[in-house]
Amino acid sequence: MTTALTAAATTDERALRELQREHGPALFSFLLGLTQGDRQRAEDLAQETLVRAWLHPEAFDSAYASMRPWLFTVARRLAIDARRSRLSRPAEVGDELLAVTADPADATESTVAALDVRAAVRGLRPEHRAVLVRLYFHGLTVNEAAAELGIPAWHRQVPLPLRASSARPPAAGLPAAAPHGRCPAHGGRPTMTGVTLTLIAAEKVLSDNFAPWVLDLGLSVASVEAHEAVLRLPWSDRLAREGGGLSGQALMAAADTATVIAVAAARGGFVPMTTVQQSISFQRPVVGTDVLVRARLTKAGKRMAFADITMTAEGTEEPAAHATAVYALLS
Repeated sequence: MTTALTAAATTDERALRELQREHGPALFSFLLGLTQGDRQRAEDLAQETLVRAWLHPEAFDSAYASMRPWLFTVARRLAIDARRSRLSRPAEVGDELLAVTADPADATESTVAALDVRAAVRGLRPEHRAVLVRLYFHGLTVNEAAAELGIPAWHRQVPLPLRASSARPPAAGLPAAAPHGRCPAHGGRPTMTGVTLTLIAAEKVLSDNFAPWVLDLGLSVASVEAHEAVLRLPWSDRLAREGGGLSGQALMAAADTATVIAVAAARGGFVPMTTVQQSISFQRPVVGTDVLVRARLTKAGKRMAFADITMTAEGTEEPAAHATAVYALLS
């Protein structure tokens, strides 16, 4: 009884062989385009499509003169479902990335950074050290530290290196102060010691270091902190995909750009880098409104930087997309 019911509920094998002979090559070619040339994936999807035809013999009784439209519709849905399933899984990390990624439990890098900071502080002029001690160890505000040290009011609006250099020349035997965001102990190379940029400097990094098509997105810097940058992606109909929502390509480019600005903020200036990995999930459509792209460095070393990026439609709290990224720093 069970065997008879199963046979009646599935397509005859001869009909299925004929279906594969007549439509198999066209179906595979169609799926090859949907999978961007991935033959293995296209073969798997073609096989799954024929399984669906075997499970649904009623499809052979449709009003269409050919089974090809039904096969292509099923194949397209299977390809879309497979892609969504892949995007919902965490990105796989290869051995090559793990080999150059620092162990989070290894305190070596933080110890070396602490030694570098101490060396840098020792290399500062006494007036610079006095300011840092009062701001970061005594917890004074800028105005309180300036009043205690006798720095004139008009100097308080000038960056620290310029304040001290305008006060008096370097003391004998001590090196001159390093430019903002650069560490004497590293030969003047920028360091990840909580440096940040002004909005003007961040905008200059944005305008000077990105391809014209990225600049055409209209991105602007909303805010920068020591290890974080917030960019605004303005709404434009040119960036909308079919259906009216903001395209994923625009959000991915904005996430990448915001991360570069965040690294620049941490290093005190632009640093050449290359994207090692970016994983993004799209959670809600964005229609007709600007997007705030917040990139925060979760770990930043001398050679690698890891970032967490949240993209939120302006005026809402729930994220429209979330991304993580890894960058190799080239200097």
